[in-house]
Amino acid sequence: MRVATLKYCPKCKTEKPLEFFNKHAKERDGLQRLCRDCQKESNKKYLSTEKGATTTRQAHLRRKYGIDLQTYEELLLSQGNKCKICGVDSNPDSRAGYFVIDHNHTTGDIRGLLCTKCNALLGLAQDSEDILERAKQYLQNSRVKHPTAINITLQKLKDERNTKSNI
Repeated sequence: MRVATLKYCPKCKTEKPLEFFNKHAKERDGLQRLCRDCQKESNKKYLSTEKGATTTRQAHLRRKYGIDLQTYEELLLSQGNKCKICGVDSNPDSRAGYFVIDHNHTTGDIRGLLCTKCNALLGLAQDSEDILERAKQYLQNSRVKHPTAINITLQKLKDERNTKSNI
């Protein structure tokens, strides 16, 4: 019995070495019908269709969060179609424009839909209320009109530079 070293791709109509084909357990020879390049092109074309994009989105939501697209849409509607933190009504920083599903990384519970920036804010603060409270205090204190130690130090440095440059 002869072992095949080449396989025919019906899309590009060429014979290629087996390593140009991805594995596929359900195929008789254990390899996909199309070579990698043709399969990639086929996937890209499918994903650019509305059906492909919707199917992919549905699968992602189900796999990662255990919800369907309808549940996502209902959640978004319940938030007034806005980010739950800052209130923007679109998410231009997202590739597809979707709001991010914010969830508790320990329990997996969904907390709401956020824009990319607000989601990053929580992530960088490690979901810590304490860090966010200190950041809030920091911003509030920086608006105070009386001079702080850092402002006085900065003014002294500016004055010293000006004095040296005038000499």
